[in-house]
Amino acid sequence: MKSWCAVLSLLGSGCADVLNLEPATAEINPCTSDKDCGAGRVCTEARCATPCTEDASCAAAEQCTEGYCEAVVQCKQSERRCDLLTPEVCSETGRWVSTEMPCSTNCVAGRCDDAPSCDQNPQCGDGASCCEAKEVLGGVYSLQYVGRDGEARAVQRTVSSFVLDRFEVTYSRFLEFLRAYDSLEAPPPDAGAHPKIPGSGWRPAWNAELGQRRNDLEYQLSQCGDWRDAAQLDRPVGCIHWFLAQRFCIWDHGRLPTEAEWTYAAAGGLMSREYPWSSADDHAVDAEHAWFSTDDAAREQALPVGSLPKGRSWFGQDDMSGNLLEWVADAYEMQLSDASCDIGKNAATQVDCLTEDETGLRAQKGGSFLDLPENVSTFARIGSLPQRGMPEYGFRCARDPNKGTEYEK
Repeated sequence: MKSWCAVLSLLGSGCADVLNLEPATAEINPCTSDKDCGAGRVCTEARCATPCTEDASCAAAEQCTEGYCEAVVQCKQSERRCDLLTPEVCSETGRWVSTEMPCSTNCVAGRCDDAPSCDQNPQCGDGASCCEAKEVLGGVYSLQYVGRDGEARAVQRTVSSFVLDRFEVTYSRFLEFLRAYDSLEAPPPDAGAHPKIPGSGWRPAWNAELGQRRNDLEYQLSQCGDWRDAAQLDRPVGCIHWFLAQRFCIWDHGRLPTEAEWTYAAAGGLMSREYPWSSADDHAVDAEHAWFSTDDAAREQALPVGSLPKGRSWFGQDDMSGNLLEWVADAYEMQLSDASCDIGKNAATQVDCLTEDETGLRAQKGGSFLDLPENVSTFARIGSLPQRGMPEYGFRCARDPNKGTEYEK
C-alpha cells in the first residue's frame, strides 16, 4: 500500500477515516491526544497506534509499517484488488503488492479499466490522454460557499477517496459517445450511483429526457447553438444538460461527482483554497490561471482543456476554475446545512452523501468563460434546470476504483 497517511497528514486528515480501500489496519480507536490511547500507544492522525522499529516490536498478525504496528492483511495467492489507481495482487506470503504502474483512468478488480470515450487515444493538455484521471485522497473539510444573503458560509462534509477526471469532457470523447449511442441500451436502475450512496444513480424516468436515437440527441444539442467544434476536438464540449452528462459518465464507466467531492478536489481538501491554485497569502486570479471574462474583456468560447497549467488543482485536475460550468450530482439548494445532506448511508453525519431534495434544479460548480473572477472561485455555485443545455455547460466524470461493476458493452 502507498504511503497515503504521510500525504494525508499534509491535509490534516487521518487515513483510517478517508481511504476508500480494503484497509490493512487494526481496529481503529479514535483519539485526540496520547492520553486517550493507554500505555505504550500514541495518538497519530486521530487514531491510536503502537510505535515500532521492526516487525518483532509488534504483536502477532501485525507488521511494522511506517513506524507503527499495522494488522497484516491476509489474502489468497493471486487475488487482485486496487489501491486507488494501482493494481495489486496477493503474493505468496499473503501480502498485497503492486503489479504495475498506476492506471491512467481507473482500476477495477485489480486491473486497469480504460474509458470507452478514449478508444482512439485522443491527447489533451501536455500530451496526456484526454481520459487521464487523478486520485483524490479523501478527508473531512469545510465546504465553503456564498449563501443567499451574499455572505460566506460553510458546512462540514466528509468524502472518501475517489478518482476524478483530470480534464473536462472534450468534443473528441463526446463524439465517441454519439457514435455508440444507437447501440446503447437504457442504463439499469441506479447505474452511476456513488458506491456508498445507494439510490443516487440513474432512474428509469430519466430516459425520457434523452433522445431515443443519435439523430434525436444531436437535434436536442443543436437547439443550444453551434455545439459541435470539429476543428477543436480538445475543447470541452458544451451545451450539455444534466441528464446527458450523467448518461455519458455511466457509459464511460464513471458517474458525476457529488458537490462535496468536486469542491473538495478543487479546493485542495482541508486547505480550502479559494481558487484551485491559490494559497493562504495569495488569492490572485488572472488569465494565466483561469479562463473567465472581465468588465473589459468578454470571452467568446472555452479554451482547449489543459491550456492553463498554472491553474491546476492540488490533486492534479485542470480547468476547475472557469472554462465551462460543471454539473455535479446534487440537487441545488441555495442555503446548505447539515439537513441538506439528505441522501447517503451516513447522511446524518455528512459522510459520503449528497443533496437530493427535488427543487427542480441541479448544482453547477467552477464558473465559465462568461463569468467574472468572483464567480469562478471554488466557493461559487449556481443551480440550473437539469433539462437545460447552454454553450457554457460542461462536466467531468468521477470514478470508483474497487467497485467491480459489470459495465455495459
